[in-house]
Order: sequence, then structure tokens, then C-alpha cells
Amino acid sequence: MMALVTSAQGRMTDALPLFDRALAVTEADPALTDLRLLLQINQAVTLGNLDRHDEALAAARQARHLADQVGTAFRLAQAHGALGQLLFQTGRWDDALAEVEILPENLKEPVGACCDFGIAAVIGFHRGETGTARRHLAAAVPHARRVGHRLVTSLALARSLDREQDGALAEALAELTDAIGGNAEEIEEIEDLFADAVRLATETGDLDTARTLAGQAAALAAEPEIPHRQANALYCRGLVDHDAARLLTAADRYDDAGRPLVRAKALEAAAGHFVEAGDRGQARAAFTGAVEVYTSLGAAADIARLQATFRAHGIRRGPHAKHRRARSGWDSLTPTEIKIAAFVEEGLSNPEIAARLLLSRRTVATHVSHILKKLDVHSRTDIARESALRTIASR
Repeated sequence: MMALVTSAQGRMTDALPLFDRALAVTEADPALTDLRLLLQINQAVTLGNLDRHDEALAAARQARHLADQVGTAFRLAQAHGALGQLLFQTGRWDDALAEVEILPENLKEPVGACCDFGIAAVIGFHRGETGTARRHLAAAVPHARRVGHRLVTSLALARSLDREQDGALAEALAELTDAIGGNAEEIEEIEDLFADAVRLATETGDLDTARTLAGQAAALAAEPEIPHRQANALYCRGLVDHDAARLLTAADRYDDAGRPLVRAKALEAAAGHFVEAGDRGQARAAFTGAVEVYTSLGAAADIARLQATFRAHGIRRGPHAKHRRARSGWDSLTPTEIKIAAFVEEGLSNPEIAARLLLSRRTVATHVSHILKKLDVHSRTDIARESALRTIASR
């Protein structure tokens, strides 16, 4: 249990060798399977907090596989939730949605349900699917009541985005500052709120709050080197000081951390400050970079807002930037869904596809369900036929 305690104390690097030792012990004893699952899930979360995402995703997938085979419904929900959170952080939003939507909410404990609904809502708001996002928020309400005052980061961000959608920036800021103020001791939880809280504080003219939060982000970055913490400190200070160069450095550090959404926000902010300084060349470059990152996320709402803001300054995206994914047909399928459709055409079963792509069977089943809906067909045979026709047409 020392691994769990050390990680909870924020000594994440110190916790990793303890996780390895504990996992080696529990693997040898079938009676300790549940403890092994708990350790593996927390190991994945810890690796993610250190921005070691490839290792984190591998650990999370191993935990999900083990939970799928021998875990309780509770552990299975935790494993899917941890993997969904990692996929969301690293910008693999379609796969994240597949993970958080796999299990029915009655199999999830309240915190997990709130986290999953929060992730789905945040993605919905960024993609311009406001109605869907608000349905996720509504679904989270009964679970949030059971959670009480415990912070769920993704849900706090989603609630803030909801207020921001309505133009209520002060209320959007309050959603984040209330969460931060009430959970000051849970630093790993609140650190993901700093960037948006400082952004909103500067936009509303609440510079005292912006400076205070920027100071907290800087103090956190003084700990052992973790890319996203350094990026947060640079981004927050760049916003407070209107320092475009610092914001560009933050964007690069977010790139090192593998966190594309906040990278796009840093590029967007840099572009705005370059416009203020009259440097249109730098503004256009940062603007184009932000559009490209938002495009990779399918964040249509962000791109539309960005274009509207910078159009007045004569800055537009290049003609190559395609940002609005189709809602139906082949163009609406994600890269993973296209691969799965091809495997269906080959006649592979869901377990066989899962083995090929290192996914769980449930994840593959969810992707197949999405393919059926997007192509407006009713069976795997229909998918195979449509895939074959598409292959012929592309020759």
C-alpha cells in the first residue's frame, strides 16, 4: 500500500518503483487480483500525471484487460474511466468518448460517473455540440449530489464551459475558483483548473485572482520537472503579463507534455497578444498553429470562435485547414473506426479486432455501434459492403 500512499502524497516519481514491486508481488497471488487491479489503475494515473503517456496508456489498457477478464464491475468502471481520462488529456477524443460511454452509469460509482459525464460534456462544448454537452451535465447531477463537495476536475471544467457558452464569464470563473478554493490540498486535482481560471480571470479583469493563481501554478512548477506543470506556469504568467513570447514557450512545453487542448489555447492567446503588439506575421503563425491543433481535436466551436475573432484583423486560416468533421457517412468516421470497418470487411470478429488493435472487446463493440449509426446501416454485412464499395471507388 506504500505505492498508493506515496502517490497520494504527490511524490509521484517516488511511487513508480513501489508500484512495480507491488505489482510483481500481487501478480503471483490470484487472491490479490483486486489489489493488483487497483495498483495498476493508480500506476496508470500516476504515469499520466508525470506526462509519461505512452507508459500510462499501456498500463491503463493492461488494467482494463485484466478487469474485463476477472474484475468486479466497480474495478472495470475505474479502468475504463482512467483510460478515458488519459485519452482525453492526450487529444484522442473519439477514443476517449468510446471508453467513457461503454459501461452503463448504474455500474459506476458517483465520482467515476461525474468524471465520465464531465469529459463527454467538455468534448461536446468544444465541438459545438452544446445540446449533447448539456445532456451530459444533466445526467451528472444526481451523481454530483452524492459526491458532495469533492472535486471532479472534468465536471468543474464542463460546468465552467457551460456558463462561458452563455457569455457569463464571471460565473464561469466562479465555477473554477470555488473548486480550487475548496480543494487547496488536492494539488493534482486542481492543477488542471489553473489555465482556464487564469484565462477567465484576465478576460473579466480580475487581475488579483489571475496573479494569485499564476503564483500557485509557478510554485507547483518548482517541484521536480513535469512538462505540463512548467507549461501551466508559463501560460498563466504569459496571460497576466501579456507576454506573447512566453505563451509560445508554454505552447511548446504543452506539446512536450502531450496535451494538445491547452497547447491550442496557448497559441491562441499568443496570437491575440501579437495582434495587440502589431506583429501580424507572428500573429498569423500562432493563429494557424492553434487552428491546426483544434482541427486535430475536431473542436469546431473553438475554430469558429477563433476565426471570428481574428477575421477583423485580416487574419484567416489557410485553405488547407479542414475543421468540421461530417456527422454521417465515411467522412464522419474516425481513424480507429475506419480501421475497424476494414477488419469487419475482412470478416474478423470483435475479439479478433480487439487483439489486432490492442483494444477491449467492449471498446470494439462501441466503435462498431458508432460505425453502424454513422453509415446508417444495420449489420456487419452492411459495413463490409460499404467498405468494399468505398475501396472500389477510391481506385
